[in-house]
Amino acid sequence: MCQKGGLMRILPIFALVAGIMAGAPPVAAQETTQPSALPQPTQEEIQTAIQHYLIIAGALQSEQLAESVKAQLFMCLYMLPMRQISQNVTQAIEANSELSADNPEHVQAVVGAVCGVEQSATTAE
Repeated sequence: MCQKGGLMRILPIFALVAGIMAGAPPVAAQETTQPSALPQPTQEEIQTAIQHYLIIAGALQSEQLAESVKAQLFMCLYMLPMRQISQNVTQAIEANSELSADNPEHVQAVVGAVCGVEQSATTAE
């Protein structure tokens, strides 16, 4: 989720995203739709979901993140379809003009917020 020294750069972004997401329940608390009822994803949606998955996978391997953060991210990934996580991340970014899908730090912060990661828990224990 962060490269060396990157954690300090994303904390202000994470705070912004946390404020935005404060009124919305974490994606883990939302209901899922049956796969058979979903339309086929576009190629762009698939590529975006891959990007979001790689952020979570990278975070799970990071030595800079607290184990509690890794556990929260893993449970988010385990409990929910990647499609739902990615759609919620995309919607959160689109809903805020201060965030950009082209900025990896913004996307990392939104992925954390969507998965219910608390900002204060991000540093390694």
